[in-house]
Amino acid sequence: MGYKLSSNYRWYIAPKETPSLAKVYYIEGIPYEFDIVEENQKNDLTIIKEADSNKRLKSEDIFKKSDYLIAEMMHPLLFELEIENPEELPTDYAA
Repeated sequence: MGYKLSSNYRWYIAPKETPSLAKVYYIEGIPYEFDIVEENQKNDLTIIKEADSNKRLKSEDIFKKSDYLIAEMMHPLLFELEIENPEELPTDYAA
């Protein structure tokens, strides 16, 4: 068995910017990547409700976690890993 990937929608908070809706990707619960939602999804109530129900993600938090995964050679976009569900990779990287 490999590492388990997941994703959800959250509010992404960057310094001096308005919060953005983002799809956040995780490996074993650790965030490693995010995509700001497309313009046509910004008013999707399902996405907004999910983001509202999850803790906001600060830019420094995801960068620290991503750096940790790189140091451990566990970042799924940079290292070849055995992944249980590769269909959960970000669209641009899906196997």
